[in-house]
Amino acid sequence: MNPTTRSQALLHRARKVVPNGVYGHYGYSVTPEAPVFFEHAEGAHFTDIDGNTYIDWMCAYGPMILGYDHPEIEAAAAKQLAAGNTVSLASPVMVELAERLVDRVQGVDWALFGKNGADSTGLSSGSWSG
Repeated sequence: MNPTTRSQALLHRARKVVPNGVYGHYGYSVTPEAPVFFEHAEGAHFTDIDGNTYIDWMCAYGPMILGYDHPEIEAAAAKQLAAGNTVSLASPVMVELAERLVDRVQGVDWALFGKNGADSTGLSSGSWSG
């Protein structure tokens, strides 16, 4: 394992502008020896800025069950990005996804998509007109 000198130098800089030097719950696990900044991720592994490689046993806390940089996922994301990213109108893919979710999840009659929690709670609290 390589020393984590680059990570530690970056952590020192980050602590001047970010509380505890890193965001969210990760800040509680920072120790002087901890590798805290990654440079690359692929499959089930990520590499810190010092060149140390680790297995991501947490799968990015759930959303990376197929691993990082999965070719099919990257291709689908690139296709959607080319079509538009965070546009103000709905697209057919939203309806297709909602249909798939409703078909596959027992007891689910509809799916809700929103850009934030206020959208979700506002829509689910009475403005549904299905």
